[in-house]
Amino acid sequence: MSRVDYGTVVLPINGKDYTLTPTLEALKKIQNRWGGIMQAIEACRGLSTEACAYIVAAGAKVGQREAKDLEQEIFDAGIVTVTAPVVEYLSLLLNPTGRDTTPKADDSGE
Repeated sequence: MSRVDYGTVVLPINGKDYTLTPTLEALKKIQNRWGGIMQAIEACRGLSTEACAYIVAAGAKVGQREAKDLEQEIFDAGIVTVTAPVVEYLSLLLNPTGRDTTPKADDSGE
């Protein structure tokens, strides 16, 4: 189970917590890999261990050496348990501030 504080997702995988933080650097890495966030979400929904590992590494700023083992750790933890928090993180990248920008209805009664 992941913990979400607006803007970050803490994802436990095999006893280690990975804190995924929405940053421009992570956004660019993910966009460059898949061509956009929606495509990355679809890769995760396809239950790809490789996609989830890449996104966790980008979001948690994991070094290359540790990133090599991440895909196996995700497999061992169960891809289904990791996918939902990773997709939540990708959604946060679309609105990292959490501000609601939808127009409010006028409540003046007129």
